Amino acid sequence: MTTDHIRSVMCGLHYGVGLEELQMFQTLESFSRCNKVGLVKTILRSHSHKSRAVRLAAQLCLHYSIFEVPLWTNILKQLLTFQMVDFLYEVLVRLLPVSALWQDRSIGSIWKAALLAPMLSATRPVTGPQLDDCLRALLLLHRFPLIQDLDLAAFCKCFLQLDLPVCAAACAQLIPSPDTRTACLTKALTTTTFQQQLQQWTEQASTDPLLQQLLLLAQNLNSNTRGAVAVT
Repeated sequence: MTTDHIRSVMCGLHYGVGLEELQMFQTLESFSRCNKVGLVKTILRSHSHKSRAVRLAAQLCLHYSIFEVPLWTNILKQLLTFQMVDFLYEVLVRLLPVSALWQDRSIGSIWKAALLAPMLSATRPVTGPQLDDCLRALLLLHRFPLIQDLDLAAFCKCFLQLDLPVCAAACAQLIPSPDTRTACLTKALTTTTFQQQLQQWTEQASTDPLLQQLLLLAQNLNSNTRGAVAVT
């Protein structure tokens, strides 16, 4: 028995368990031979109101390289509706290389909604899981394939309203317009809490992978502070 065969059997067992939970019974043989696109469509048609079903549909699509726009539009909308933020972000990262998907405006809109969701639901002071979600959104923002279509100044404003000036400054660096970028940077970098927050997060970064990634993006903030303030 080869490694590939063992891997295939384990994969079939994994998906078989997920299907069984939805009362969709499959043997290993029937699963291996079935049309995976048809299977995903059946799952979504009958069980899209169940979060575990939508997760299973997403996993199947990723595993079997199914990238039909209508399917992914449905899946991403449901993941957003169920507020499965962590899994949604994992999926979006996996979909980054599939450029054909980003030509569809509806999927681009879901991206934007997913990026804004943590900030719209967070309350001050932003700590714990809410802060983690905001940091993940910012990190994903830096990888957004249609960055030119976003109102990044609005994202900066959201971060400032949550008293997250370091996030606002890191976001502002993405703004293509020099004037708008400078204005947003100045607002973020001249807040009374910016230096304190940057120092605090720098000290915590050694034990926090999310902060480590954020600070890598924001490593030029001190020089930007001097430049932005000098312009004003």
